[in-house]
Amino acid sequence: GLARHHDSVRTALRDLKGGVETSMSERRGRLHEVEAHLPHAREAMAQEVKMVGETFALLEAVVKATETCPAADEVHRPASELASSLQRLLRPLSDLASSLSTLTL
Repeated sequence: GLARHHDSVRTALRDLKGGVETSMSERRGRLHEVEAHLPHAREAMAQEVKMVGETFALLEAVVKATETCPAADEVHRPASELASSLQRLLRPLSDLASSLSTLTL
């Protein structure tokens, strides 16, 4: 009885080992896929930060140009609100881009 029990334990361990190896192999494959996409993701993120930064600078110029002109208030207020929203977005975007650029797998 004990020998049969040892055999079934051995078989269960062999199955478990096979399952773990398969799982690790699949994970390694996924990791390589992610690694292959990293350069593209870094570049896209850097472009995003650059575009948001440029848009923010443009809006800042609009805000400055319209702040002393009461007739331009309908442009000034939304431009100002959008500029502060973009400024709030820029920080986490930059942090994300920075994390992405230092990420190694």
